[in-house]
Amino acid sequence: MVYTIKKFLPTLEKKSFAPFYCLYGDEEYYLEYITQYIINHTLSSAQKTLNLTIFYGKECTLSQVFTQIRRLPIMAPKQVVVVKNAQELKYLQKEIGYKTLENYLDNILFTTIFILVYAQPALDKRKKIYHLIIKNAIVVESKKLWDYQVQDFIISYVQGKEYIIDKLSIMLLYSHLGNNLHAIVQALEKLFLHLPIQSTITTCHVEKYVGISRIYTVFELQKYLIYRKKDMVYSILNQYMGKDPKSQVITTIAYFFQFFCKTFLLYQHSEKSPTQLAKILRVHPYFLDDYILGAKHYSIDKIINNIHHLHEADLQIKNIGFPIIPEHQILRTLFFKIMSE
Repeated sequence: MVYTIKKFLPTLEKKSFAPFYCLYGDEEYYLEYITQYIINHTLSSAQKTLNLTIFYGKECTLSQVFTQIRRLPIMAPKQVVVVKNAQELKYLQKEIGYKTLENYLDNILFTTIFILVYAQPALDKRKKIYHLIIKNAIVVESKKLWDYQVQDFIISYVQGKEYIIDKLSIMLLYSHLGNNLHAIVQALEKLFLHLPIQSTITTCHVEKYVGISRIYTVFELQKYLIYRKKDMVYSILNQYMGKDPKSQVITTIAYFFQFFCKTFLLYQHSEKSPTQLAKILRVHPYFLDDYILGAKHYSIDKIINNIHHLHEADLQIKNIGFPIIPEHQILRTLFFKIMSE
């Protein structure tokens, strides 16, 4: 059985670890988190010296790995053997790798916890070893999070550390760090170092301790765009462009395309409860008010027109069917069209 991260993480709390794990996916944060959790809850600091072995696929041989996992622990009930970047372990995907793993599984040592970590989006189902792993290992897939899931992740991580975070701070972190969970966790840990437990994290804290400015972000644009405050929108646009303006414009267009598409969905399901709406829009209930405000200030016909304007701007920035236009001009024209009656 292949577990998703959501289904697998609660099972870790039981601390009843299996002898064989296979972790894979393109979200490396959870691959590392699960590996470290198993290590830290199996071995004490003193036991790790003699009973923790971490291999890297490119730097070890098949023989070294299987010699190690067949070894008995020293002065501890278990040992942990991890192979990171297992996709680079020579011969593992070949017949010899299949036979070697099969022989080990026939005489598996329950005193060893063996963890294969594949830093790649998927396992190759065409390989014989795939079926052997699926049959015998606890397999966990770690996918990159969608936008709305990143916001949930921030809220959950902060609450787990006994802090509170306001809406603007969540959007500030997300707008600058995207779905890079490692970077998000590092930023949050910096904040925790400077703030007492149960504090509320604000944009001032993010700006001071993480170094992210709260002024020129896509969320600030959204806030003023909803209310059609043209002076503030243009003021932000005048100082908005970063080192890679084309990429920034593409990201901004994509963000507001999603915003107006979700606001359109809200119109279609206006009779639903807030909880149901949040699920339909795939947003945390914390952010539902933004779309309700969007629906209040933009009619459904205007929203449809805005989606068209955003699609047109996307073609312009990618030079598809339009002459080359400066990035700042595309954005200014786009927001003029969006805010016009």
